[in-house]
Formats: sequence, C-alpha cells, structure tokens
Amino acid sequence: MPTMTKREKLKTSMSSKDIHIDVIEHPTRQMNENEKEYMKKIEKTCNEAKLRIRKAATDALESIRRHERVLLEQVEHEYSSAVKNMLNDHRPDTNIIFIQESLSMEFGKIMCNSVESASPRARAMTVGSCTVRKSSLEPIKQETMKYRCGSDTDMLQLRSSVHSVHWRLEKEGSAVGDINCPNDLVLVENEARLAVADRGNCRIQLFDANNGSCIKELANGITTRRLAVSASGNYITTTDHGVKIVNPHTNSISTFGNTKKLKNLLPQPCAIGITKKGTVIISDTQQKTISVFSEEGKHLFDFDKRSSPLDSPTYLTIDRKNRVLVSDSWGSVIKIFDASNGKYINSVGQLTRDGRHLKFPNGITSDNRNSFYVADWGAHIVTKFEDDAFSSCLMTRADSLKNPAGVCVNKSGNKLFVAEYSDSHSAISCLNI
Repeated sequence: MPTMTKREKLKTSMSSKDIHIDVIEHPTRQMNENEKEYMKKIEKTCNEAKLRIRKAATDALESIRRHERVLLEQVEHEYSSAVKNMLNDHRPDTNIIFIQESLSMEFGKIMCNSVESASPRARAMTVGSCTVRKSSLEPIKQETMKYRCGSDTDMLQLRSSVHSVHWRLEKEGSAVGDINCPNDLVLVENEARLAVADRGNCRIQLFDANNGSCIKELANGITTRRLAVSASGNYITTTDHGVKIVNPHTNSISTFGNTKKLKNLLPQPCAIGITKKGTVIISDTQQKTISVFSEEGKHLFDFDKRSSPLDSPTYLTIDRKNRVLVSDSWGSVIKIFDASNGKYINSVGQLTRDGRHLKFPNGITSDNRNSFYVADWGAHIVTKFEDDAFSSCLMTRADSLKNPAGVCVNKSGNKLFVAEYSDSHSAISCLNI
C-alpha cells in the first residue's frame, strides 16, 4: 500500500452493529483501487473479530450458568443423600444427629473446590453458613421439615431469639469480677444477687443480678462444681473434694455431713438441689446415683435407679410440684423423679414427632409457672419446656451463645441467667424472657 502523507488520517469508530472506517483523504488525491480494497478487508476483519468476541462472551456466560446449575444439582443431591442416610441410620434407642451438622460435612465435600470458580450468585451458597437457595430446595425441605431440632431452629441455620440480653459479662481472667469456666449459678438474697461457681478460679463470686457488677468473692481455694443455697442462706457446693458449706457473711468453710460416709456414698459429687423442706439432693457421676440428705448431712435414702438407670446426672433442679428434674447429659434426656421417695416418674427431651430433641443437656432450672429451662451444651441453645414438653428456644448461637452450662431463672420466670464456658470462652448472660 502506498505511503500516505501526514495529512491523511485513519479514523475508526465501532458502533453496536458494524465497524465503520472513515478515511480523511488528501484534498489533492483520491484513493486508488488497491487502497479501497485494502480498507474493505480491514473493515471485514474488524467485524469478524467483533462477532468472535460476542460469541466468546455468550459462551462464557452460558458456561457460568451451566456450572452454577451443576453445582446446585450437586448440592441438592448431597443434601437429599445426607437426610436419607440420617433417617435410615436412626433407631429409637439412639440419638439423631443435628441436620445442621450433617449437612455442613456433606456440603463441604463438594463445594470447597467449586465455590471460588462459581458466579457471584452461586457463591452465595457458602459452606460456612450452609445457606442455599431455598426455592430450589423447597421440595426436600418439606420432606425433612419434621426432623428439625428445636422449635426456633431453621433447617440449615439457627435463628436469633427474640429475647433481649439485659447484661452480659465476658471478662475472662483471675481478678475479682473476672470469670474462668463458670459452671453453675444461683439467685440469692431475694433474687438481688447472683452467686456463681467460678470453677476455673477455684472460688464463688457474688454479682449484682440487675447489672452484673461484682460484689465480692468467697471460698477461695475450693474447686466448685455445682451450687445451691439453703434456707439459712448458706451456700452448699459440690467440689472435687466432697461437699462444702460456705457462710457468705463470714466466708467460713465447713464440711457437709460425715466425711468418711459421704466419700463412700459420693466419690464424685456433682449436681445439687435443696427442697422446700430443706432436704439436700446430690448426684454422683461416678456411682451414677442420686442421694437424699438431711440439712445436717445425714443420709436418708437413694433414688430408684433400677426402673430408669442414669448415665451422667450432671445437673438437677426441684420444681414447684416437688419433682426432681435431672439432666442426664450422656443420655441426652431429662429424667423426672419424685423428691419425696425417689421414684422414677417420666423422661422428657427425647426425639419427638416434630423432630425436636436434646443433644447434651447440662444446666436445668425451673420457675413457679410449671416451666423449666435446659442449657443444651452440645447444641449451643437454651430451651424452655412447658408442661414437660418443648415450648421455645430462648437463646442460640445466633445470640453469641456457646456451650451453655449452668442456668437459673427468677421465680416469676421473666429473667434467665446463663453461664457459658469452653476451653477458650467464658461468659455470663442475663436474658429478659
């Protein structure tokens, strides 16, 4: 092609339809035939390139959509398989696992290598929160709706409760007011104070029940396990070395009952509760028994364990009907006994028709309204029972709850106190319910 002068310019513009090339020619010379033919070839080449770009973009978009559909089909398949396997493996005498945990494992296997390359819409289906597009999984969700765990538990993700946290203490440490593995608590002094078994710091601490401020520490040096308050106002606590009585006014510590006899009856004392008549009820996790003592520590009788053996009686409470409600943690059930004679009455918390059940119940407390409350350490929830049946979920992981242990409620049933602890976490919360 002949060399063009400086005044000859080539200007290109791309429209949405075709490529147009305009040539500003030298005023003294017209383009010859060879130049015109060459410019037509350039225009044709540009148009063909544009078509290839459009086709490549369309193919890429279709590939992303196809990849997303395949990914979603895999999720649906794994979801269905996980549910079916869980239901096939379930037996009446075993504990059904949470759908949430089962699906987390199944989703992780197929999505960890796929999510990064998926479209933004597909990436919304994250493994961490186990969320998927509910419209696509609605048929499967309906099939498994009856296997939900807890009345306020969503199929794949726990929802936050509607109750407000009045105050929360998360200051972990050993100074006065700090906490370390608080595993039990009880309201004292007309419900104005909250006594906490601060096991990690080997002491009992007294907090203001209204705002959570620390008032004082007691019984330094004893490894507190569970805590109860007697009619006289003394604290009775189970420890790694027997049962102790703590006077909150003088901070004096004495031994409950006869040490030698008590050691044989309770080699590993754990849960403790006091009836309206003043009798003291203590469980032993080694013997798997529950024993009843007088206020002075004299052994009266043992609960019937032949009709309903216990696996691990870790917490107990006495309700207004004079029944002893026992958290059998490894048995994943609440067992109910008559406090007056130790006879077995009933068990609650097992798998129901609507799929609710307890996983690893720990702390338990009751109010004056025929309701009791269970801290499910394994499921990270606090559940309310009314008339011995599941009622509602008061606190979940969505409320920052983690491994709830001890719980206590005021008599009117409108304030709930929860102690939480794990290897790296300690907290106490006051919940308005």
